Amino acid sequence: MNPQPKTEAGIIAPNAEREKRDERPAEQLLVPPQYQNLPSELAEEMWNEPVYINERLNQEVRERREKGLAQIREQERRREAEKEKQANEQYAKLSEHEQQEFPALQQTAALRLAEHIKGKKIENLSPEEWFVLAKAEDAWKAAQEKSPGAPFTIRFGREIDQKIYANLIHKLAFEEVKTKKAEVEHQQLNKVLGDLGLQPQEKAKQTEQVLPQKKEQKENVSPENAQALSEVRRLLDRRIAKKPHFKQAQNALYDGFVARGDKKEIAELLMEELYHEKRTASYPQNPKYQEAWEYANRTRNIPAKAENGWLYRGTFPSKSEKSRTETRGSLNVIITPDVVREMDDLIERGVIKANYKFGDPDQGGSADERHDAITIYFLEKPTDDAMAALSDIAKRNFRGNTLLGKKVSEGFYISEVGSVSNTHAKGLVESVKKVDEKLGKAVEAYLTHRGRTAMSEAQFYAVKDALNAYGYDVSYDEEKGLLFGESGEKGAEQNQKEKKLEEK
Repeated sequence: MNPQPKTEAGIIAPNAEREKRDERPAEQLLVPPQYQNLPSELAEEMWNEPVYINERLNQEVRERREKGLAQIREQERRREAEKEKQANEQYAKLSEHEQQEFPALQQTAALRLAEHIKGKKIENLSPEEWFVLAKAEDAWKAAQEKSPGAPFTIRFGREIDQKIYANLIHKLAFEEVKTKKAEVEHQQLNKVLGDLGLQPQEKAKQTEQVLPQKKEQKENVSPENAQALSEVRRLLDRRIAKKPHFKQAQNALYDGFVARGDKKEIAELLMEELYHEKRTASYPQNPKYQEAWEYANRTRNIPAKAENGWLYRGTFPSKSEKSRTETRGSLNVIITPDVVREMDDLIERGVIKANYKFGDPDQGGSADERHDAITIYFLEKPTDDAMAALSDIAKRNFRGNTLLGKKVSEGFYISEVGSVSNTHAKGLVESVKKVDEKLGKAVEAYLTHRGRTAMSEAQFYAVKDALNAYGYDVSYDEEKGLLFGESGEKGAEQNQKEKKLEEK
């Protein structure tokens, strides 16, 4: 027996719950609001953390993410355990006859779920139930494409999915118990009425749950959030195209944002999703990549270190020499053993004073899933000879031009923003807050981890694009820092006002 509670956690959080969020204990605030009610598998897919030049800061945000995901998984485990407990209690209250019938009702429920994945939808489902059934539907479709008409057994690879599915069967079986009991009571009542010579009562019609219409949702979109939500929709559709079994949960997530209309929440999600789009990719598998990874791991002609799925090679910052990362470059190239050898050679000969990194092909930093296959950390400004040598490597191993920063040559870009100082990042937050407090708080939440406000280059572009959706612009000046103001028509209008004031 597994449990099924009467009410399940939903993606659209009640307003009262949202108002209390900021009052929660620190351990509950590990999970950003936009991921708090998502299935853990979807949260893991969507939860992106920025990559900073400072590796210690990278380690901090990775640890925060892992702890937050562990917290979501624990919440799921407790939720399903509570369902199981309630179902056991409910089962114990059944009559002996109802208990004898219960296995048959469970089989009927399983058949209903089989019909659901074939297209006959059950609408009164919780987000987690929709999610696991969407995964089952994908598996069924794949099986039918392979062997049309062949028998299909629903199986899940994750234990939590299996528990959700089992609890759903019990939930539907108990609903059937309730329906049967109501039918018996209705028949008994009509028998009594008949014996008394009275007109029998008609059976009450069950009300059907109707899903919200997209037209109604559009009407709920406020003008100030319209462009931002349009971008959020595009970015979520991009994810759905890659992983269709996330469709139901992603759509419910979006509908929740539309319903609440919370500007801060929408802006935060938009920045997260823009960051994900800028940092991740899906390139064809490189047959030489594994060979290059193995070669780099066993070759120690230059200093090297492995950290969290990344391999760093070259000259590293030194406190004794007072050296630090001055700027960063990116290569969108096909990684081969020859590319590793050529990069090493530039460092050994002193053409570049730098270290570079690329990711384990079997982990999240895989070059097949990133535009910047190789990231270079320069300890001093690269010379013209260095730029030419790196451009030559990029040209001969070119994969694409989708990179952040300023284009040097085909497949080679150098940082346009560099390492944004924490002071400049804080200054941007305050500038946005003065103009739009909710938007400023969104930027602050996005850039702040453990009390430290910092900004990576990818975050700069994510913030810039998100603020553009609200009619603002951000640019960077090495001396002045991050410059914030209104863009387009809003900016022109503001400039006119300032000009008139100057004339007076």
